[in-house]
Amino acid sequence: MRSMAGPRLGVTYLGSYRPPNLLTGTKLSSVMTQFGWHSEQAVFPFNGGPTLVVEETLLIGGVEQRALVPSVTFLVGVRARSGWEFGLGPNLALDGAALAFAGGKSFNVGGVSIPVDLAVVSSQGGMRTTLLLGYAVQTPNEE
Repeated sequence: MRSMAGPRLGVTYLGSYRPPNLLTGTKLSSVMTQFGWHSEQAVFPFNGGPTLVVEETLLIGGVEQRALVPSVTFLVGVRARSGWEFGLGPNLALDGAALAFAGGKSFNVGGVSIPVDLAVVSSQGGMRTTLLLGYAVQTPNEE
């Protein structure tokens, strides 16, 4: 298996939840962009079973609205050999901690992995849903 570390971009639907906008202090619309980086540590079982992963995703949201909404999510999860994965863990943002659940699938296209993940974050301020896409290119020392 290869590392899934790499850039991520996507959109977040905020619903009634509104995070603080650090740049202008104005209210954000109900949809904002996300840009960031994903890294992970993986444990590969000897018997060829599912991979156990710990993932970190750092995102900056709302730049199209002249906003700066940072967040970091730590997930502990499982990835099947088919590319399907899911994880659960804390999400930290400037307005506090929340619980995140994410799931998705990685597609392999010509030596490039393209992960597509959907995350739901539940906090005191409400629920938000994020769709993230990214890529990871296999390096020569990966199997």
